[in-house]
Amino acid sequence: MVKRENTFKDKADFMEKIADIDGVEFFEDDFVLINNVKFLEESRTQRIDGNVICFIVEGKMQAEVNGETLFIHDNQVLILPTGITLGNIMVSPDIRYFSMGISNRMLKFFLGSYMNVWNQFTYVQKIRIVNAEKYDENSSKCFDNIFKHCLNKTDDEIENGYRREIFKSMMRACLLSLCNAIRKQADVLVDKPHHHASYFNLFLELLEHADIKHQTVEHYANELCISTKYLAQICKKNSGKTPNQWITEYTLADITHYLQNTEMSMKQISNAVGFPNTSFFGKYVKKHLGCTPIEFRNKK
Repeated sequence: MVKRENTFKDKADFMEKIADIDGVEFFEDDFVLINNVKFLEESRTQRIDGNVICFIVEGKMQAEVNGETLFIHDNQVLILPTGITLGNIMVSPDIRYFSMGISNRMLKFFLGSYMNVWNQFTYVQKIRIVNAEKYDENSSKCFDNIFKHCLNKTDDEIENGYRREIFKSMMRACLLSLCNAIRKQADVLVDKPHHHASYFNLFLELLEHADIKHQTVEHYANELCISTKYLAQICKKNSGKTPNQWITEYTLADITHYLQNTEMSMKQISNAVGFPNTSFFGKYVKKHLGCTPIEFRNKK
């Protein structure tokens, strides 16, 4: 599942776009299943729209994730949360995999209070690869069963109603199992969210979905109806970072994507990421990336 123009916010738009992507085997509201190797032949760098979970059954895969080269082999799961940049994919001839794309809305529906675990490991600790076999020998069967269940639809609406409920139970079990595997691999205890953790999760969601992420801390605090001081406290408590550090991280992710993967002019990028002019934009890039926007673009 790759980003075309918009996000899962518009379901009709999502359905229309996802139908045109090669390799998609099954899709419904906020959810996509892929196990066709054609999908991996897209080597162009893309921004991930939604969360992608890819279980490698056999073979090997190499991919660039946010500019970092990752190597994934059999019985490993690649986890890509919303906003990640994916590209330069290469796979071995014997590759066999299951992949699912799922929106944040659907992910929250399935994980419930355990969404805090997902956010902690995918956004804060940035865990991208999970050794599924080491922690859960049933992971492959879990993915396989979901694929078989979804691809084996009938014309009987009553039966499909039951099948949808079965699917929800299977997905919740699979995702909870994956969260538990991540927890064991990280060897870090993450509790169910308290009140402050819920606000931290909402803050991350605001950043993920904001068209312009380069905003003041006060802006995000107002969106959450809390004080800037409280936002700073919950960010520090849940991630060890300040709100400004999170805002900078997300802003730079957008900037590097536009510079490396589009032909947009400096003025267009400056406007897109929320700077008043190219001068301020240039100084910001120089400060955080160590070079001018043009120099950074020419590095690719």
